[in-house]
Amino acid sequence: MHLAITIDERQPGRWVNGDTIGYVRTGKGNEIDFGPVAVPTAGGTSHTTPLEAKWVTQGWRSKALVTENRFGRGVLATKNVTNFAHPAWAIPAPIVALLLG
Repeated sequence: MHLAITIDERQPGRWVNGDTIGYVRTGKGNEIDFGPVAVPTAGGTSHTTPLEAKWVTQGWRSKALVTENRFGRGVLATKNVTNFAHPAWAIPAPIVALLLG
């Protein structure tokens, strides 16, 4: 929800039009919760970071690899894991929500 609200605040109407958020399927059928979408920035248009939510306390790397393999980067919103050592970062979901807000 925070991702959609944040995007809609930058470009009103995106939430109503339904193009703010959306899942992406990989070639193997895995789902990534929030694929990148175009957003307006001061320098033009940019894309959001892919975001996957998994309520895990361990074993997060295998979940993050799905996003890394598809997009080369991303964020895995976890229960309590923090790790920035890989292209897909693990960040606790409450922190992700705070950063978006």
